[in-house]
Amino acid sequence: MKNLIKAGRIYERIDENFDSGSPLVSGQGNVVDVTSVTVEEKKDIIGKESCFVRYPSSIYFILGNEFCERYSYYGMKAILVLYFTEILLLNRATATSLYHTFTLLCYLMPIFGAMIADGWWGKYKTIFILSWVYLAGSCTMSLTALPPQTTGSPYLWGPAIALLLIAIGTGGIKPCVSAFGGDQFRKDQVQEIQVFFSIFYFAINCGSLLSTFITPILREDVQCFGNDCYSLAFGIPAVLLFIAILLFIVGRYTVGYKEYPSHGNIVWRVCKAIGRAIKNKIIYGKERKFEHWLDYASDKYDARLIEDTKCMLHVLIMYIPLPLFWALFDQQGSTWTLQATQMNGQLGDSQVTVKPDQMQVLNPFLILLLIPIFDNIIYPLLRYCNFRCTHLQRMSCGMLFACLAFVCSGVIQIYVNEGVRIPPTSSQSGVTVINAAPCGIGLQQTHGSLDSLYVPYKKATGMMVLHETVPANTVSVFWQIPQYVLITTGEVMFSITGLEFSYAQAPASMKSCLQACWLLTVCFGNLIVVLVAGAQFFSNQATQFFFFAGLMLVVFFIFVVMSFWYKYATPSHYDDIHDDDDRLKLGDHIEEDTADALSLTDTEGKKED
Repeated sequence: MKNLIKAGRIYERIDENFDSGSPLVSGQGNVVDVTSVTVEEKKDIIGKESCFVRYPSSIYFILGNEFCERYSYYGMKAILVLYFTEILLLNRATATSLYHTFTLLCYLMPIFGAMIADGWWGKYKTIFILSWVYLAGSCTMSLTALPPQTTGSPYLWGPAIALLLIAIGTGGIKPCVSAFGGDQFRKDQVQEIQVFFSIFYFAINCGSLLSTFITPILREDVQCFGNDCYSLAFGIPAVLLFIAILLFIVGRYTVGYKEYPSHGNIVWRVCKAIGRAIKNKIIYGKERKFEHWLDYASDKYDARLIEDTKCMLHVLIMYIPLPLFWALFDQQGSTWTLQATQMNGQLGDSQVTVKPDQMQVLNPFLILLLIPIFDNIIYPLLRYCNFRCTHLQRMSCGMLFACLAFVCSGVIQIYVNEGVRIPPTSSQSGVTVINAAPCGIGLQQTHGSLDSLYVPYKKATGMMVLHETVPANTVSVFWQIPQYVLITTGEVMFSITGLEFSYAQAPASMKSCLQACWLLTVCFGNLIVVLVAGAQFFSNQATQFFFFAGLMLVVFFIFVVMSFWYKYATPSHYDDIHDDDDRLKLGDHIEEDTADALSLTDTEGKKED
């Protein structure tokens, strides 16, 4: 680490000397007068330095921060729906609604985080303050898994406050961390920035991969207070988040960060311009006529902003069908995990058992596997065969894969339902006995033997009706692998390609706005699930899976038709709108927007990531 820090400081001195025109001492001890050095010679001198010299030492602290923070987020989220059903004793529909409400908030808050960072606090202060809010929520979440919460009398206000704080924290820092990492480089370090974001994306998926594998083990294999140890499973992510904050602080006081002052928020300016145009059109629409309705804002906003907003709206039309993909994708952590609880997790005849919430580890694992396959094999092969696969065509294929994934989950649910007991109706009562012993057990009652695990009482006859013993789950949880492969393939073709499409089609000044709108598609996708699960339209989970698959198929055809009529914009198109000098005056937002756009594959995504 000392060598990395030393190399970073050498690099920073080189950069400062070039900017100031002072004599430069190269790595070999030679003195160079930079006042007469050209840009190409400058790149050549720096290129001769070691690899570590070219990379600012501050980025290693940012990468460590991102890995720990993503471990914390995905580790907590992996077991969240089971916490709702097993500790808070919520039914499956309510648990699904709450899970997606939390996810909705996590993707709504980045808009406000970006506005705060750009308009007031700056990136470092935003990350620093909201990280402590995030940590407060994580610690509160761990405390809500302690008695009396686990004694059968749970309360909801504690977890609700904790999840709200986590959503504010993780959502608020989401658009800032990646861009802050990009700020540490010079603008001419294009290759180094690309490498940084590749490693940044790798850190996100490594954190997700490890946490979704380890956290369920801590939850189930460790017992505390007579129950699964949710307090420990939530506590470890809180510890990792604290380490993330420490790394972030240490980076500032050891090697230092490049920090830029806030420059005003373009998202807010665009919103105000659109509002102004709508208002003026309503008031003066009959008196004055313009070619485009946005031109009604020309009395207050310059032509450049209005033209760029028009170009952005041209892209946003294609965003309308996108939320449904996220409605399907984000159910990996809710309905698919609940489906896995009804399946057999035993690996063959071995004693190894896969936990229901561990199946989610397939997504980050397959992401790391499929991205190089698509980039190095599938897409080049299509180009070799002269098959022109546009951005929108790839996204359409991603939707189709998501549809097929839910068809698979629906078929599996049909077989799962055959081994699941039918719950008692409102006129019945039921008794469920779970045999956790390694052998059979006998049950006795005062009026004879009882050989049934499910005993409803029918008030109409006043008789105890015995049913056959409910068999153990026979459908293997590994039958979920195909649906995870399909949904992850869809993610690669839809999410990553969608980000490329948005970045390529947007004017330079509108890239951050499109990022905000992209996050809103994830937000609205989770809102769809909240509405469907909250309304409880379907009593059969298989029917709900097929409903989403059918809805996705309809949206797929709508998107294909929209894609057919979409006219792609080229860089020269935007050059016709603004000349190069004008584009430079838009502000130094391009590097930050590049950072934001490249980092959004957390889809969250995340995906982000």
